[in-house]
Amino acid sequence: MATPFAAGEELQLAFDLEAQLHEIGRQIHQKVGYPFDPNQLRIHLQRAIEGKFGEIIIQTAPTPTAWKVDDEGNIHFTLTSNGFSPQQWEQHLERRGWRISDYARQVLRRASEAPTNGVTYNIVVCQGKLISDSDRITKKIRAAADKKGWLKPHWEVACLIRDTFTDEQLEQMGLWYIVTMHEPIKDSDGDPYLLRSDRDDVGRRLCAHYDRPGDGWRDVGGFAFAVPQVGPQT
Repeated sequence: MATPFAAGEELQLAFDLEAQLHEIGRQIHQKVGYPFDPNQLRIHLQRAIEGKFGEIIIQTAPTPTAWKVDDEGNIHFTLTSNGFSPQQWEQHLERRGWRISDYARQVLRRASEAPTNGVTYNIVVCQGKLISDSDRITKKIRAAADKKGWLKPHWEVACLIRDTFTDEQLEQMGLWYIVTMHEPIKDSDGDPYLLRSDRDDVGRRLCAHYDRPGDGWRDVGGFAFAVPQVGPQT
């Protein structure tokens, strides 16, 4: 049954509700961005519109994954796949408020390798600052990884990294970006690209970077490879 707003306390309640809605509008239009989880706000508002004021169960962000640094300065962590297709990843990241660059969107949509579900990846990130300028070139980085037995990750690892780690955690790692060194994905012009997680002042971002063998990289990022699973000793 509808509740009319009349004089007295009901009218004051209407003013209070309008003030709260105005405050929400102010928060989401701040130049520094909305200070809370925009996806949770969307869900709460939609349920309020539908008059559903009971307990709200929200799909939250993955539990932040711990990482460790080995004696050579490489960063290690594990990620588990969830079966998302490229289209599902695009929708999921957007729902959570993460930004996807136009090129990353195009590259993601053109990924042909089938997604996996429940696969645990052991990921190693080689820090760019530990590589000399002359060696911080795509072909040399890949060659050094080959010598260590590191593998090209699945493209979905880039999405898992972006979804799992906050910009604050990337900062704690000492990185401005993590590029996933997967099999390059060609854009509509046939040019090869890699997916990359960036941090900046306006929130998490999934980007794409041109993958030419002779291209150099800035020393503020890291390069993600997969470490082969070690089977039981026989």
